[in-house]
Amino acid sequence: MAMYLTEKYINPFTDYGFKRLFDVAEIAKFNREQLMQYEDSLKYYRDLKNSFDTAREDRRMGRKKTRA
Repeated sequence: MAMYLTEKYINPFTDYGFKRLFDVAEIAKFNREQLMQYEDSLKYYRDLKNSFDTAREDRRMGRKKTRA
């Protein structure tokens, strides 16, 4: 829960907050093609991260991999 709150409410007066605001402003300037490429890249990253997180959780829980 704490991580959610820190991501939702960024203090713009910190170095991290300023960088996040600057990054968002840069993305807002993307043209349509750049925005689509950015979103595809973000989707790929999130899918890959979720796959690794699921595998790590399965290993932690002792679940075995099954083949279809």
